Amino acid sequence: MSRHYLVISARSMFQHKLYSLINVVGLSVALACAILILLFVRDQLSYDNWIPGTENLYQLEVTWHLPGGQTLSTVLSPFPVANAMKSEIPGVTTATHLVPEQMTQPTGNLDSATGEEVMQLLTELNGEGTTIIMVTHSRPHAKYAHRIVNLLDGAIVTEKVRLAV
Repeated sequence: MSRHYLVISARSMFQHKLYSLINVVGLSVALACAILILLFVRDQLSYDNWIPGTENLYQLEVTWHLPGGQTLSTVLSPFPVANAMKSEIPGVTTATHLVPEQMTQPTGNLDSATGEEVMQLLTELNGEGTTIIMVTHSRPHAKYAHRIVNLLDGAIVTEKVRLAV
């Protein structure tokens, strides 16, 4: 019985080639769109799932009402807002303010004495418990690190851990 259906559909496809092509292309485009929509929804639902306790994690959005009736929505808020939320809203246990700025110190472009001074400051900060992640091409500066990871094409090639003395 199923062979009969296959023979009829094959004959129909060969008799009506243009309509068959339109149907196959339409079905292909529809399946591709459905797959892309499902991937997008899956990505949006998995946002911040790597952080434990994400059911209690919130991002503040501020809407500025500009003259002329225009509104501007942004995730950047004034600095006092985080502390005010923590002190005035009972459910808020921790609040932080992220600033999208580069936090880098180009030690390779400095003269050797100033570069050495910066490295000493970073070493002191690290000794006080601050985590320092240094990306460098300079072997002398890399020697300050407790852990050296060499990368090639985005993959770890070698990893050396120096024991604390």
